[in-house]
Amino acid sequence: MSPIRLMILFVVTLFAAAFVLPACDGDSEPLADEVGKCDNDLDDDGDGDTDCDDADCSSDPACQENCQDGDSDGHDGYDADSCPSGDDCDDSDPNAYPGATEICGDGIDQDCDGQDLPCCADADNDGYQDENCGGTDCDDSDPNAYPGAPETCGDNIDQDCNGQDLSCGCPDADNDGYQDDNCGGTDCDDGDPNAYPGAPETCGDN
Repeated sequence: MSPIRLMILFVVTLFAAAFVLPACDGDSEPLADEVGKCDNDLDDDGDGDTDCDDADCSSDPACQENCQDGDSDGHDGYDADSCPSGDDCDDSDPNAYPGATEICGDGIDQDCDGQDLPCCADADNDGYQDENCGGTDCDDSDPNAYPGAPETCGDNIDQDCNGQDLSCGCPDADNDGYQDDNCGGTDCDDGDPNAYPGAPETCGDN
């Protein structure tokens, strides 16, 4: 082979080594973890995954979480890009985090469930809030209707909020205002006037 041809072959070999080989990972595809390849919204190595979804980018700084707990409440602030694992919905408010006590009607989502808690009324002042807003009072216009209230049989009113009126065929043998639970009432011992739903409990008396 002539010296000229040898020189041409040498130059071509040097060019391939300098510009082609460093850009390949063994399958003639560009490496995904080259500088800038993990945050350009492109599938640089042709494997079907882009940016941080590509396994080749797992150690790239652009794909590392940078979580912060700005309000020092023990919960990292959520950010779709820098901290997708964060669960604090407001990292500037130390009273807002998953499981925090919710204050109704203040327009703030303290417990991070995606909504504020509506304030629930107790219109009849019986100590039980309206069931229509999460309370347990089945009739918030009647102060005599609430869970555990004495039931008046046969009046078509569900005073104790158990879902039905009490039949008048059910006795209240101990006259404590609660009828025998054997016939639909709520008195667990209709022979004891001190035993009824909500009665004061005496410890250790069996």
